[in-house]
Amino acid sequence: MKLTKILYLLIVFGLAASCKNDEFSTGTQFFSGISFGITTWDTLTLKISTVKFDSVATSSATRLLIGEINHPEYGQLVASTYVQVTPDSSSYKLVERNNMYDSITLVLTYDNYYLGDTLTEYTLSVFEVTEEMDSDDENGYFYNTTDFATTSEAIGSKTVALTQPVGSGTIEITLNNEVGSKFYNESLKNENAFSNTTEFLNFFKGIKIVSAESTSSILGFKTSAEVRIYYTDNQVIPSVERYLSFSNQSSGEVFFNHFNSDYSGTVLQSLSDENNEILSSESDEQAYMQSGAGLGIRIEIPYLRSILESNPNLLLDNVTLKLRPINNQYPSDEELPEELYVYYVDKNNQLINSEYYTMQLTLDEELDIDTYYSMDISDFFNTQLNLEENNNNALFISSSEEAYGSSAHYLTIGDQENKDYRAQINLNLIQLK
Repeated sequence: MKLTKILYLLIVFGLAASCKNDEFSTGTQFFSGISFGITTWDTLTLKISTVKFDSVATSSATRLLIGEINHPEYGQLVASTYVQVTPDSSSYKLVERNNMYDSITLVLTYDNYYLGDTLTEYTLSVFEVTEEMDSDDENGYFYNTTDFATTSEAIGSKTVALTQPVGSGTIEITLNNEVGSKFYNESLKNENAFSNTTEFLNFFKGIKIVSAESTSSILGFKTSAEVRIYYTDNQVIPSVERYLSFSNQSSGEVFFNHFNSDYSGTVLQSLSDENNEILSSESDEQAYMQSGAGLGIRIEIPYLRSILESNPNLLLDNVTLKLRPINNQYPSDEELPEELYVYYVDKNNQLINSEYYTMQLTLDEELDIDTYYSMDISDFFNTQLNLEENNNNALFISSSEEAYGSSAHYLTIGDQENKDYRAQINLNLIQLK
């Protein structure tokens, strides 16, 4: 009889329990001469490592991220964003004698996301993209490593003084009049580029928004960016200021976040395109996860099969994995994600299936010494045990797919050798006696 079927019968007849090394006689009439006990093992080896993906899709981002942070363990992360805009109307047509050009601006709206020190000045610079923003990916995705050529000089910039936390509201960046005049003069033509999206994107391919090097925070903005061409309408008395609007919310315009990481001088400095994985034993008994930068945590259980193979009298009841975040990484537990996403991956960190599972956060609000993420990984164990051959399949821990393209937050966990934040795996086993 298969182990899973025996386990099912045990559960049906109420034989499973959570006590350690207890014996049971109830139900033994179904298994003559056999008694049962529950035992817990917590010494199974976990092989934990930090993995860096060479690219992460960010074209489905739910916010625009711009800025720079420096961290003693995560190194430098620079976030910038690319945005296409198109006319909000195909009938933009101005008459020169009735109107006069005023200015051009870029309007961004804060979305309350921030990471880093927002008490310092924050400078945004805007560059014009000079090549077509086309994807070379078969699915049309743009990635955190995707880059396009821009003008060498910024077409506009603005420095603002922020307060923490960053609230809502907008920031309006004045762009140079050379670009503004280009738009305004186009609007005076009888046949202009504003009536056709393809023609307009040849006329103005897009913008890249970056922060100054002195910036020490990454800010989030809503995906609704807008370019405005202000002009004075002299057909009415008194004259009125109006504007033509160009945004990225009407025709499937491209927008995505770009990230640059530099791990020089950190425990992660050996990560590269050629070496995309580092064991926790080589990184201060810790593993690192960071959205945007493409860092995730791989957990392999190398001796999983050997336990039951070498102990035929043991049946698997359930398996729990606990991961403890290093609590000095965040100002408060409020910044910890409420859940982590867990995927089954092969030796190359490719998904085995499209499903994902979640690890839930348990906060130690009273003493703040035993905050942890936990998950029942019995399904992964059973999947591995049902495979005929040994393999290097593993669990991969990350942010949600949405957060990967829309966040720069990080999370550090301890491995099994970490004295203060020890990772744990508990096997509850049914012992046949």
